Parts: sequence; C-alpha cells; structure tokens
Amino acid sequence: MSQRYVEGVGLLTIDDNLSEQEIQANIDYRRSITPKNPERTFASGFSDTPSMIYRWWQKLNDEENERGRWLEDNVKEWGQHIGYYDSIALESYYSDVAQARELTKTEGADREANREMIAEFKADMYHVYKYSNGDTTEVQKKYGFTPEDIGVIDSLVAMMQGGKYTLGAFAGMIIKDPELLLISFLKIPQTVARGSQLARATITAGTKIKPAYVRRLEQIMANKRAIAMVGRGAEGAVYGGVYEGLHDLTYKGKIDPKHVRRGAAIGSLMGTAFGAITKSTSNSWFVDRTGSNKALNKWEKADKTDLNIPYIDKRWRSPLEPPVKPIPESYRPTPEEAILPDGLTHEGRFSFWSKDAKDTYKRAANTILSPRAITRIEKMIDKRIENTTNKILKQKNKDGSRIFTPEEAKGLAARKEAEVISGQRNRSQWQDRYDKSRANPNKDRRWGEHEERVKGRENREAPDYTEPPTKPSDFDEILPEIDISSKAGKPTTGKIVKAGVIGGVAGALFADEDEALGALIGAASFGLARGTILKGINVEVAKMKQAGHRIADKGKLLEEWMQKEATMVGKMIQKIIKVPEQYKTFLNNIENYSKVYKKPLEGKYKTHKEYILAKHGKDYYEAVQSFHNTMETFWKMANEMNIFKDESHIRDYVTHIFGKELSVKEMKDIRRAINEMGKGNKFDFSKQRTIFKTIEEISKDRNIVFDPVRILIGYTQSLQKIMAGREIVSHLNKSGYRIGDNVIGLAVDVANKVDSKIALENGYKASEIPALKGKLLHPLIKRAIEDYYAPDIGTRGFAGKAAVLNNAMKRVILSASLFHAQALLLSGVYAGAFTHMFTKQGRQTMKEVKQALDARWDVSSVKYDSKGNPISVRNLDGKLEELQGNFVRQALLREIVDARLGIGTAKTNELVNAGYRTVKDFLDRRIKPLGKAQDWIDRVTWDGIHDHTKLFVYLTVKQRLISGKARGLGRFVKTEEGTLKIPELEARDMAAQYANNAFGGQNFNKLSLQWEQLAIENANNPKGVLYQYLSLAATPTRRGLLNWLMLSPDWTISNINIAFKGLGFSKNVASKILARKKLSAREVAEWNMYMGYMARAAVSTSMLAYVMHSLLTEDEEFDLQDFWLTGRVDLGNGEELVVSKQIAEPMHWIRNPFHEGLNKGAALPKAALEILFGKQYVSLKHGGTITGPRFDRGQPMDWLKWFSGKATPITINPYRQAMFDEYPAGYKMFQKSVSGFLGFPRYGRPEEEVINIYKRQ
Repeated sequence: MSQRYVEGVGLLTIDDNLSEQEIQANIDYRRSITPKNPERTFASGFSDTPSMIYRWWQKLNDEENERGRWLEDNVKEWGQHIGYYDSIALESYYSDVAQARELTKTEGADREANREMIAEFKADMYHVYKYSNGDTTEVQKKYGFTPEDIGVIDSLVAMMQGGKYTLGAFAGMIIKDPELLLISFLKIPQTVARGSQLARATITAGTKIKPAYVRRLEQIMANKRAIAMVGRGAEGAVYGGVYEGLHDLTYKGKIDPKHVRRGAAIGSLMGTAFGAITKSTSNSWFVDRTGSNKALNKWEKADKTDLNIPYIDKRWRSPLEPPVKPIPESYRPTPEEAILPDGLTHEGRFSFWSKDAKDTYKRAANTILSPRAITRIEKMIDKRIENTTNKILKQKNKDGSRIFTPEEAKGLAARKEAEVISGQRNRSQWQDRYDKSRANPNKDRRWGEHEERVKGRENREAPDYTEPPTKPSDFDEILPEIDISSKAGKPTTGKIVKAGVIGGVAGALFADEDEALGALIGAASFGLARGTILKGINVEVAKMKQAGHRIADKGKLLEEWMQKEATMVGKMIQKIIKVPEQYKTFLNNIENYSKVYKKPLEGKYKTHKEYILAKHGKDYYEAVQSFHNTMETFWKMANEMNIFKDESHIRDYVTHIFGKELSVKEMKDIRRAINEMGKGNKFDFSKQRTIFKTIEEISKDRNIVFDPVRILIGYTQSLQKIMAGREIVSHLNKSGYRIGDNVIGLAVDVANKVDSKIALENGYKASEIPALKGKLLHPLIKRAIEDYYAPDIGTRGFAGKAAVLNNAMKRVILSASLFHAQALLLSGVYAGAFTHMFTKQGRQTMKEVKQALDARWDVSSVKYDSKGNPISVRNLDGKLEELQGNFVRQALLREIVDARLGIGTAKTNELVNAGYRTVKDFLDRRIKPLGKAQDWIDRVTWDGIHDHTKLFVYLTVKQRLISGKARGLGRFVKTEEGTLKIPELEARDMAAQYANNAFGGQNFNKLSLQWEQLAIENANNPKGVLYQYLSLAATPTRRGLLNWLMLSPDWTISNINIAFKGLGFSKNVASKILARKKLSAREVAEWNMYMGYMARAAVSTSMLAYVMHSLLTEDEEFDLQDFWLTGRVDLGNGEELVVSKQIAEPMHWIRNPFHEGLNKGAALPKAALEILFGKQYVSLKHGGTITGPRFDRGQPMDWLKWFSGKATPITINPYRQAMFDEYPAGYKMFQKSVSGFLGFPRYGRPEEEVINIYKRQ
C-alpha cells in the first residue's frame, strides 16, 4: 500500500498491485465525484452539494413538518462545520457495522454517547425554534468555534484556495465534501507545509482547533465507556471497507464483493475523529477526523470474507419475508378503546397506525428494499389489518348489534397490527422518537395511547385542520330546538284581577292614614305588574339556560373540591409550623420527600421519609406527606385533562411564587431545567438540586414566597380555573342541540367547518372565556356559562373600591363581639344539635366531625381524586402502586363538597362574613394585638361553633332520614312509598339544605340552581319571575350585587328559608291531609325538620328571654306576647334587649316588611340615604315615612357623630353615644358594652337620662 496526493482530490491510499492504468482509472473516478468548491469562508458556510452524510441525516431526521424543515435548512447551512455531520456519519457507520456483526462494548458505548449528542443538539435547536424565533446564535456559540478559531480557519481556507491548490486539498476535504470523510488520511500537503513561516504557523494553529460540539462528545463518550467498563485507551477502531464498497453500500444497498477483493483504495470511516474513540495519533481534530494508522493496520489483518454476504439480518429468511407473529385470537377490544383523543378521527387512526406498521416493518428489514419488495410488504400488512377488522366486526352486543362501526374496527385493527410488529423488533429509532419517558410515570396507558394524543394535538395545531362534522351518536343528551326570541304568554284577565285584589289588601294594611288610597294604589300596582313584568317566563328558554348553568356548575364543583383539599392541608401545616423561619426547612423536606440515599444520610437514614420521621416527628411527617400527595393528585387530574403533558411530571413538586416578575431569560432557564428534570422514568435529584439552586439565585432580589400554605393555595387557585374550564368543555362536548334535521353541539369547534356554518347561521357566538377560545356557543349557553365565569359585576374600578368599603363597614360594626357566635349557638339549639350531642350515638358522630374538620391524617389510606378514583404512582422498582396517605375521613370531606354543605368557607365568605379580609389585613398590619384577639373570636365562631355544630347536625339529620324511624308526623300518617326511609343521595341533599338554612353558609351555586328550577315550575305566575331574578342574582358573576343591597345576604336568605319553609310545608301537608291524600316520605321528613326547628326555637327562646328579663330587671313583668311581637325583651325605663335576632326577624318581616328590608340593607346605600335625608340613621317603622334623629349637614360635630357611628363596633358604641350625648359613661355604659360583646345588644336609654339630655339642650 502507498499514498498518493492528487490535486483537487486529496491524499488517496493506493493498492500497489494494481496496474498504472487501473490506478489512473480510480483517480479519474475520484476526480469525477469530487465536488468543486466556490470561494467562500468557513463562517459563511458551504452548501452547494448534497452529500452522502446529508442524505443519511435526512433518514435520521424523521420530522416532516415546519420545525423539521427549519432544522434541515440550518444543518445544511452550518451544522456540518461543528462536527454534527460527523456524528451523523458515525451513527450511519455503526448502523452498517451492526448489520454485519455485534458491536463491541466500546463501540456500543461510543454509539450511545453519539446518539445522546445528536439528541442534545436537536433539543437545543428546537428550543430556540420555539422560544427564540429561530435565532440560533446561542446554539452556534455553544457548539461551535470561538471567534479566534474561525479567524484561523478562514485564513487557512483562503490559503488553500489560492493558486494551484484552489480545488481542494484542505478546504475540499475538511470543509466541503462529506464523502471524503470516508477515505484516506488527511495530511497537509507538503507543498503547502514548505511555504512561509506564516503558513506553517497558520496550519499548526488550525490543526489544533476543535469545536465545542466535538469536545462535548468526547466527554460523553468517556463517561459512557466508564459505565460500560471499557477503558478510554481501548482501541475502539472504527473502520469500514474500501471506498468503493462504502460507496456501493450507500447507493446500491449492499457491498459488491469484487470491489473488496480488488482493494483499490483502502480507507477508514471516521477513525479517531473524536479523540475518545481511539488514541489520537496527531493530537489534531483536523488530521485525525478521517483516519487512523492503527485502524489501517487492523484492516489489513482483518478477515474480509464476511463482506461477500449481503447486509441483511441472518435471523430472517430473506430481506422480504421477516417473520411476523399473528394477532392473538383472544384479541377482543373494548368500546373504551375506540374512544378517540381530540383531533383524531377513526380514519386518521387507521392511516396513522397502518403507515406506522409498514414503516416499522421496513426499518426492521435491515436493508434497502426495492419498490417491488415495498409493495409486497404493504399488501401483506393491509391484508392482515383487513382480516383483523373483519374479526372485530363480528363482536356483538347482547341485542345482536355490532359493538363497533367499520371505521372504528379499521382503526383498532391497524393499531393492533402496529403493536404486534413493533413488539417483536428492536426499534431503536422508534424508541428514540417515542421514548418511554413520555409515558405518564404515574399511569399505565394502553399501547399507542400517548402517540395518538400527540398525533391529535399535532392535527389540531395544523393551520388547515378541519374537524369532522358531529353525529347524534356523539352526544349523551340532545336538547330540542327552541325560539329564543319568543316571549312568555300573557296572563288571563282573571289572573290580573286576582293580583289587583291582593295588591289592594296589601295597600290597605300598610297604609298609615288613608286606607282607601293605599288599597287603590296597591291594586293598580299589582295588577299592572302582573300584566307586564310579572306575567311569567319562557319555559323553553329557561330550560336551555338551566342546562348551561348546570354545566358551568360542574366546573364550580371541581373548584370547591380542590379548595377543600388545599384548605385541609393548609390546616395541617399551620399546626406544625409556628414561625416563618421554619418555612424553608418544610419546603426542603417536601422537595426531597421521595429521595433514597445510596449512602445513608447522617449514617443511618436510607430514605428521606425516615429522616423526617426521626427529626421532626409523626405530625410533621403527616403534614409533609399531605402536601406531597395533594400535589400528586392535582397533577394526575390535570394530566388526565391534557393540561399537563406526560413528560412534565416532577416528583416531589413544589411551585415557587416570586414577589417580582421574572425576566424572559430567567423564565427560560427555569423552564428548560424543569423540562429536563421531568424526563425519564427515574428521578434525578442532582438535577432537582440544580433547579432549586437556580431558583435560590433568582430569588435573592425577587422576594420569593416560602410560606407553604400560601404556595399551595396560590397554586390551587391558578390550577383550578384551568381545570374547571376543561371540565366545562368536556360536558359541553357531550351535549347536542337539534336544529331542523341537523344535530350540532351546544359548543362547536371553529375547526369543524360544517357545524360552524350551521352554528353561525343560528346565532352561535364566540366567548371571551379562555377555556372556550376557539369555540362557538349557543347564545343562551354562552350567557349561562358567563353567569358563572365572566368577571364579577361591580368588582372593577371605582365600583370595586366602593364594594370593599361597603363590606368593611359591615365587618367593623360586628367586630370585637361574640354576636355571630351567640347566634350560631342558638341555631344549634334550634336545629336539635345539643339534645343529641351527648347521647352515645351523638358522641360517636362528634368524633367523626372532629376527625374530619381537624384534618386527621392516615399515612396508610389510599389517596383518591375528586371522582373517587385511586391515585397511582411508581415505586422504587418502577411498578405502579396506589398512593398511600389520605385524610382519616376522606369520604366525609368529599361528601361535604358533593352535598354542597357550606363547611370551612363561612369565615372568609363575603356573603357570610363581609369585609373579613379587608379588616383582618388592616388589623394585622396596624393593630396586631386587636388582630390576634379578632382572630381568636373568628376561630371560635366559624371554625369551632359554625363548622363543628353544622356538620354534626348534617350527619345526624342525614342518618335519621336514611333510617326511616318514625318521628313526629311520621308516627301518625302513612306515606305514598309505604316507608319513611329516604334514599342516601336524596337524604344528603335534604340534610345539607337544612343545615345551610339553619346555620348560614349557603352554597349559592346550588341555591341558584334550586331557584332556577322553581322558576321553571312556576313559569306562568309571578313567582316564576321572582325566582328567575333570584337565581340570576345568586350566580357567581352577580353575587357581589347582593352585598351592595343587603347587610348580610347569606344570613338573611338562610333565616327566611328556615322560618317560612316550615309554614309552607305546613300548608301543603294540611291541604293533602284534608283532601285525604297520602304524603310522600320527603314531605313528612321536611315537615319534621323545619317545624321541629320552629318548635324548639319558640320554646328555648321564650325560656331564654324570661331568664334574661329576670336577671336584668326587678319590677317589670315579663310580657311574652310583647317579646314575640317586637323581638326584644322590655327591660323597663325605655331600654330593650335583643335576645335572638334570627328568631325575631321572621316576625319583623311579617309586621313591617319595609322597615325590616331597610334594616337589612347594605351599609353604603343606607349611608347615602342618611346623608340625603339628613338623619343619623333612617327608619321606616311608621309606614312609608323616613324618620330618625336629625343630622345637620352644616355642623361638623354632626358629621363626626354620624361618621363615627359607621366605624364603631357594637361593643364600643355605648361609649361613643355617651361622648356625643353628654352623659357619663358609667356602669350603665359598661353594662351595655358587655352585653353587646356577648351578642345581646341593648338599645334605648333610661328615661331620666333622656330627660337630662333635653334639659341641657
């Protein structure tokens, strides 16, 4: 063998046994295939000739989309200059070698390293494509040459392109022609080396340059070799055959044996291209990248007989007949398997998997197939799919009908074919494309499920995507067509007259003087209203909106469940973390919760769980586990909704909240790090620590939030909105609407061109709600959803600030007192709690209540999601197992949410405890001692009395309803059902409604739906209109208006319900009994509940009033009738005591509804009336005339007196009155103050004090 330098070609290795004529023929051939390079610099790139390596790259790069084409263009432009082309060539080489023989350990390690490097490069490129608008500057810096290196190379190239060396030697071989990488050794031509000192210096510098891509690959190869236990110094010679053989392999699919025997031009593939493959002979990347003396020597000594055999896998009978297992006879798909992800049709499923099966089969053939062979393979697979399709179509339902449609069967058959073929082949490229890390680590998906989701998402993101039209069978429910413009029918003359009579009677009753005029006005008003605004409602329109409201309520129910989970976990954390200094330690324990130590921590803890238990104790460990499990649960639910991608899962995740906005670069750094950490089946804590270090660095000037409760609540509030949106969309997609002969969805995707056209023609509109972007909604459904999810009315700008002030004024008046606590205790007495609490069954029930509300935890219970499905996670062995650790009373907590029982929310609910957050924030910042005192009162009132007593009553009443034991009216009547037992779900609903009415804390979403149903049931009378208005006012977006109108909407509504429902039930029960009709079990149960409440209230309140009267008076006799008419205990001498406000209010509504309505009005509107009419406070006790103490708007002291009355709690108000009315704040004022604090406010003044005030005036 000898080497000969050929101008324009480079250094060739020549077989000395060939004749000169044969040698010249080879040289001429080489010249003919060597590309001619134009004059360009290295930096500007060389891209004029597609090369063999480029074609290899095209085979490896399987993305036929815009992103793939963009990567292809960049690789052609500059990727070859950094070593990426060499990686592609190396992978192709290993692929060829692996067909002829098994790779050595060293070769296997090097190949794995090379693949990782290719993947890393592509990942970086795709990242800048997505997040940097395709700017590859940073990638070029990461993998390329330094600016100084490029300068040297440019000089070297320019030198090589000068004079007689223009065609190539150095520039053509290194920079341009990838085919030349396969042959000979790169030697600097001696004619160049003998040149100037500058040339020699340039060449010396150039041969030592190595791009960052290559240096990085060397490091990875070294690591992989260490793992494979092969030394870095091992001779991992990478050699092929003669150039002609390689050329034939590339273009013909196999090596021609005669070329090997002739040995015309021996070369090597890549040689020591990357340093770590074998020891470098020249310490130069340029010199070593294409050759190795050691490789050449080994080649000369190698047995080359195997090269006579075509490159096919010997395990197969021939390249065209690989053995494929038949699809099992037992294969019987279930209907669930036919369900498609969004964006994929059954035809699309068939096409996708049919192509996949064929492509996999052809790739596994390990040879380049002829068109005839390809056709044969495709026909064979088509036939197999057809046979499987026919088998699937034979599956029948019990009634003899087919389980699957032909389209469904074809898609399932194609998927099964792809599964069978891929299951028996070593599909390395497939595994790269659909890596196992992309499967949900906490779920066993069906084969192909992930790929179908990805394909569906890609389809939907395509600009030309068109969704197929829907069919009636696609919907669970189809609503009938309605005329949304139609109005309610006009009432009859008789109904108008009846309304006039009722109005006349009411007008006469409430008139102060002229009863006849009052009756006339009342009759005219009621009659006119009945014929116009109270004529009724359009029941079809109401039902359509009701359907929309119920769908929207599904989202709210999910939000309530998530809030309940987060609240209970927060309660556990607050028990064990007392000071902010403990926050970081707690978060660190969460972030390391699942960690297993190779070397025991502190020499004795193998897992971090053991460490937490030993260092912090059982309660602390339970709090950490509860946080961890809740985050896992939320992630699993969001993943099922396709909110989180499978690969985004991070074990032991804690979200981080920054006080200051992060820069774009900081967000990219964190996002990239988290995405990397989320990959793989095994969790790498070293990567996790890197991310947290990054976050710590960023947080130094970002005021990061470390409070775990704030973090959890914030994360929950953000995620629940997205999940609620997906929940709503899923229900909308199941509901159809009939329009003539067509059936379309209540929500239509704009990509569905056929349905969209029909929808637009029938008034469908787009919604601005984020979850509904890209959809057209039926106009009534759109309005219904927006009733629940549009921005709240009256919460923006000036209106929002005024609402805050309005609520704060309410809160201040009732602060620093046990007013609510006293009322709730009495409600417990009226509801029957304390008559049952001390029985054996009652004590057991109270134990359950405490376990639930105190967030007791069981480390071995299975964790469930909102629908009762167990959460699964992978253990250390990679197997799925149920997540351990849940609340002791997990089922009860979920029942509380499902029954819409207002537990755990009353304290912060603006409709119950208006202004809580505003006043609390002020006290915590400005007057901390008062803030702590008020926190204690709130805990006792809401967390203690309200929640515990209310839940106890709910459980007690529910159990009584289910048991069917005869009580009260049930002892005397027979029911329609023949039993008093109430089904459990119905019992839950009845007990929750009763408890909400008795204690307040209504679930207004449920209340709105109940009123809406009553509106439909009373569609043709005024009650239907009133219920419709109430229903709309109770929806989330309009609920804030109630606080504008009423002092305490929740308490007022609850009190009216609990008082007047009993009277209503009594009326219905009496009418049925008189008509000798049987009562239903529900009617009996409801009469017992509500009339029992009223009876206990009447007896116990009368007794309490008598006791209070006896304690606080001496001479006055107790007048029970006067007490029930006024709702106050007369203490004599002009003073009165309020004993039970909630039991007195129903009487006030009956006796003087206008005055009671004014009393129940919100603080800010009443203040406006007081200023307008010049009154210190306003009253309507005397008919329609506004009365009250005079407020001279020209006197500063009157303004001060008036304003102080709006900002003074009832506990302190007696002293304020004493100051302005100039009488001493002695024992009487102290007495009134204590009485107000205990929740029994006293009104009026002793007569002698009033006389003295008038004397001083």
